[in-house]
Amino acid sequence: MNKIENLINLGKAFWGYKKQSPVCHYNPIRLWIEPTNFCNLRCIMCPNSSNRPIKKGYMDMKLFKEIINKANPFAYDINLSHRGESLLHPQLIEMIKYAKSKNLHLRLNTNATLLTEEKSSQLIKSGLDFISFSFDGFDKETYEKIRRGAKFNDTILNIVDFLKIKKSLKSSTPYALLEVLAFPEVLKENVVQRENFLKHFKSLPLNKIEIKPLHNWGGNLPSLNGKEIIQKKMKYTPCTNIWYSLTILWDGSVSPCPQDWYNEFSLGNIKDRSLSEIWNSEKMVYLRKSIAKGEFQKIKICRECNLLWRKNIGGIPVLNLVPFLSENIIGYGNLRRIFKPLEKALLNVNVLSEREEE
Repeated sequence: MNKIENLINLGKAFWGYKKQSPVCHYNPIRLWIEPTNFCNLRCIMCPNSSNRPIKKGYMDMKLFKEIINKANPFAYDINLSHRGESLLHPQLIEMIKYAKSKNLHLRLNTNATLLTEEKSSQLIKSGLDFISFSFDGFDKETYEKIRRGAKFNDTILNIVDFLKIKKSLKSSTPYALLEVLAFPEVLKENVVQRENFLKHFKSLPLNKIEIKPLHNWGGNLPSLNGKEIIQKKMKYTPCTNIWYSLTILWDGSVSPCPQDWYNEFSLGNIKDRSLSEIWNSEKMVYLRKSIAKGEFQKIKICRECNLLWRKNIGGIPVLNLVPFLSENIIGYGNLRRIFKPLEKALLNVNVLSEREEE
């Protein structure tokens, strides 16, 4: 899809959301595609750490190519991660290269524990547009308490090596973000701890480090119960996901939202129906109608989801709006600096460090 076509589709998605249209006369412009739901960590905020049974596996490369071929005419970008650690998939680089050959933009989230020099080099050379490193904590004690199974110093070294390779290759991509979730332990860490942490990335092409609000995975984390947020009388804001994206799990199952961890609102399987058919299926239309009317209590995955209660501008969640516009209009390269003042002013995140490419 070229830039003009994407902007047209972006406009359609915007008006579809603003009008709360139950039927969308356009196709999803972003997909979450899950290479695997296996993970090597057991983080305290992740449903993967619970005892609830869930079938696990790896997406077949043939299935991945079929999805990309079907999505290519209308999708703009792909989040190539979801419930697991995508670096565990042996064909991840091949996935990225194939999707890039179809002119799609590729995003990846990783805990960075499995990065090696070879894998980092392959990721950078693959054409990956955006990478976020999940790193919760500015010191060893906090990080290893949250990211159970990971080693603080080893993971920092992996990220530093990745950035050194990116710098040596003089590559402006992938746009590199280090995300820290706003756990109470993280927010209590002092200025000295944060400054010492930031020193690791001095003179390296890490575009941004930010603290982001926690979410409760559609109510699947009791410690972040949506009811507590509702009681604070925050403004209800309909979810944007169901007007612009779909989530495809490793086995081809389709969910309306990446917060639906257990695929409890299943839309079927991509092997049986086209994305276009699923996008405006009876269940999706029902979901959009319910959310638009504020009848979220009808939907199990929505009734306690704290992402329905967020700061908004013109009825659109700020946390979604600003980065989404930056990514779709400006892209992932150096020109994204144009939107930096707006992101700082509007986003409900704490930007600790932000820099241009060295």
